[in-house]
Amino acid sequence: MQNRHTSPSRYTGKWYVLIAAVLVASVWSTRPAAAQVGFSVEARTLSRYLFAGLPFSTGWVGQGQAVLTAGNFTFNGYTNYDFDTEELNEIDIWGDYFHTFSDVFGGFIGAGLYNFKNVVELGEFSATPELYYGLSFFTVLSPTLYVAHDFDLGSGTHAYASVAHDVPVGVVTLTGTGRLAYNAKYWREGSGFSYADLNIAAGVPFGVFTFTPSVAFVGALDKDDFIDVVVWGASLRADF
Repeated sequence: MQNRHTSPSRYTGKWYVLIAAVLVASVWSTRPAAAQVGFSVEARTLSRYLFAGLPFSTGWVGQGQAVLTAGNFTFNGYTNYDFDTEELNEIDIWGDYFHTFSDVFGGFIGAGLYNFKNVVELGEFSATPELYYGLSFFTVLSPTLYVAHDFDLGSGTHAYASVAHDVPVGVVTLTGTGRLAYNAKYWREGSGFSYADLNIAAGVPFGVFTFTPSVAFVGALDKDDFIDVVVWGASLRADF
């Protein structure tokens, strides 16, 4: 991950306030929808960690994620642990709202704080704010368009178009997901199509748990900052 800043910008504070206000307003607005509240926790391990396609580890990582849903709102907490460096190097929080416009498509908008270690100073965590939005279509292959803007440390835009398809095989659900990504100075100097990938996962449910082995084939479209790699992994999720 290539950082072009030596310290947080003077605009960081106002983005923190804006994001906090959005999240507080979201929680407040969903209070009457207590019956629609759901919660899940997930632990996963991956042979490589790619952040928006950029290499963020040289080997295996362990990740944890907690997800709270309340009506059309979703709130996430996330951590990444690098087994090679033996350190926790990322702690993120984000939340978004999804609105269904018709039987054909819906849209979402969200905000997050991404907290990376060693990006500005070795041994220190530095947070950066991000806003993201997109469209999802309820049609064949479930196409989705996603766009994210980092306003501070990663100063730039990351976007991708994706398609996905589920195939039930008994109690197992096979899921294939493909993405084509574009990066405009997002955590790097250049701009252009960045990578394409294909992810294949098999969800195996048992009780409140789902075990999901997966493999992703990633192809670099910009060889300066991205890599060709196969990423193996597995996750265990519990839904409540």
